[in-house]
Amino acid sequence: IEVFGQMALKGYIYRGRKPVHWSPSSRTALAEAELEVN
Repeated sequence: IEVFGQMALKGYIYRGRKPVHWSPSSRTALAEAELEVN
């Protein structure tokens, strides 16, 4: 946790907006590599 805090203070970690691909059947988030493009 200490390293995480140091990274946040240095600006390496930030909160941004990004779409979350959600699977309703498994009720989990999907990685972009798991998506099927039609």
